[in-house]
Amino acid sequence: MNWFKHMLTRLKSKQLVKKQFQELTGVTSQSAQRFVENANYNLEIALDNYYSRSSSPAVTTTTSDGPRKYDKRLVSLFSKYKEDEKHIGIDGTISYLEDLSISPEDPLALTIAYFLKAPRVGVFTRDSFITIWQHYSCFSIVQMKSVIGLVHKDILSPSEDKKYTDVFDGKPLTLKGMYEFTFEFLKEVENQRVLDVDTCIDYWKLFMPMILQSTKAKVAKQVEVRLDQWYKFLHEDYKKPISFDGWCQFYLFVQDIIINDPEGFTNYDEMQSWPSVMDEYIEYLRDNELLESNGV
Repeated sequence: MNWFKHMLTRLKSKQLVKKQFQELTGVTSQSAQRFVENANYNLEIALDNYYSRSSSPAVTTTTSDGPRKYDKRLVSLFSKYKEDEKHIGIDGTISYLEDLSISPEDPLALTIAYFLKAPRVGVFTRDSFITIWQHYSCFSIVQMKSVIGLVHKDILSPSEDKKYTDVFDGKPLTLKGMYEFTFEFLKEVENQRVLDVDTCIDYWKLFMPMILQSTKAKVAKQVEVRLDQWYKFLHEDYKKPISFDGWCQFYLFVQDIIINDPEGFTNYDEMQSWPSVMDEYIEYLRDNELLESNGV
């Protein structure tokens, strides 16, 4: 009888996976069966396969002779959080993240802002919100929660073959793209050209673990020491805001110089056109005997 109980347990487990897949995707029983079987009843793999194939809206599209048409389910969901007819504001964003079980401090909150092309902190536009979710055939919170997890995983993957793209321009969603997006996302006024040091440091601390994970760096502790020195240098010596160029170039500096050789910075070349803040950081390390002059 033990073997029979074991078979029943396995059968119930498979049925549960199929049921969960149907609830998350809204597909028919037959389609669900096909996807879960192909994924050997691994729900995450089945969902990944499904959403990577869902490249067009399920119900409505953009027509050449008329305005974009929106799925009623997404219009209703947007209305639940909206501040006005065209935007979700701060309060709605907080409620939306709560429904998605995402903390505002969680990297997933940044992923969803990037994924939905949020123009600034705490704001989503109606057009992007509905169009993007419609493109990926997501019409419920449960479906959105699942897809955001997959998008985040794809962004952090070192693979250049990305499954998720910007719905409007077709470009792949990448960690570097999300990093560059964040500078614009954090701006408080339209013509703002710099970010204050404290804001940059807060978001660097959010990004650096993701960068280390995506590059599979084996020197994480040494890199963290250098990053702490960078933050200290900015607070104690530099004391100036960070430009967009400085923000973007620091991503490359971390990848090419710090992660590559956190002890000696052997890839650093004084003749390269790094922003002055990076050159001053090198001088700071040397002056404080934290980096040998002949080590670079």
